[in-house]
Amino acid sequence: QKERIVKLLNDKKIAASEKIEQMTKLYEETGVKESAEKAIKELHTKGVDILKNGNLNQEHFNVLIEFADNLIFRSK
Repeated sequence: QKERIVKLLNDKKIAASEKIEQMTKLYEETGVKESAEKAIKELHTKGVDILKNGNLNQEHFNVLIEFADNLIFRSK
């Protein structure tokens, strides 16, 4: 896989948009996307737990949770 990535990145004949499309496909084929999404969800959960155990008033807690949720559930 590493060779495919390096070859794709170094190929000057392929347009940037095509490289992005092919790289996205490669990430999906190798499971990188799923692994990253799983790790992000786990870290989000840990962050929320830390906030719950923090010494925050409800207003600050709500603002931080809303911010964290916006990072996770934003439109792409």
